[in-house]
Amino acid sequence: MRYSSAARCGFCDQRAILDRTTAEHLAAASGGRLLSFECPVGNGVHVINPVFEHGRSTSR
Repeated sequence: MRYSSAARCGFCDQRAILDRTTAEHLAAASGGRLLSFECPVGNGVHVINPVFEHGRSTSR
């Protein structure tokens, strides 16, 4: 699964909808800059850069 072609989540600001393996791989490959989290409405797993999005919440 490619991040750029992944379906997007309308609830979570159009974040890519990923399977857990892909999200964890991206987080690991980022050297800890990205974190993976479960979509609060059940649309798979998303990744977030908490430094870049410092003022935004990952849950609603």
